[in-house]
Amino acid sequence: MAEWSGFNPAFDDTEWDDAWSSVPVALVPPGEHPSGYRVERGVMYEAMIFDRPYRLSAPFDARLLYDPEGRLWMSNTPQEHIMMCNNGRLSRGHVLIGGMGLGVYPQYAMPDGVGAATEFTVIEYSSVVRDIVLPTLQAVLTVPMNLYMGDIATFLAEPVSVQYDTIFLDTCLLYTSDA
Repeated sequence: MAEWSGFNPAFDDTEWDDAWSSVPVALVPPGEHPSGYRVERGVMYEAMIFDRPYRLSAPFDARLLYDPEGRLWMSNTPQEHIMMCNNGRLSRGHVLIGGMGLGVYPQYAMPDGVGAATEFTVIEYSSVVRDIVLPTLQAVLTVPMNLYMGDIATFLAEPVSVQYDTIFLDTCLLYTSDA
């Protein structure tokens, strides 16, 4: 685990590191949500990682989250795992997470992964993401997690009432009002 040295504006989460491939990560199961969102399983043998094509040494089990119109909304590709692992390695203490994503980052950030998180507070905007991802996270997290529904920007603009040791923002611009 990397030693914490405070905020580092030169930190680059795209630095190649193989540590991500040795951390077991639970993936959300494929299936369709009642809202029309669906999670599909994708097996990758090759991937673009930081704009370079790679042939993977073993098949990679990915998840692809599509909205009701069939647009890809989220995925967990090898590149995303590398970036989440790099961020997770520097995570410690009480971690504020803006956006659950597909639940990959907390698994790297906890001590069972590569990090040193002791508690998570997650602010998630989408009830669909919550419904799809929460059961997987609840089954594998070994540290407490508090989940609040809302907008992380609004949350961050409110008066400070809790001190966080790490803040990780994994958000996207929402293009539908039903997310």
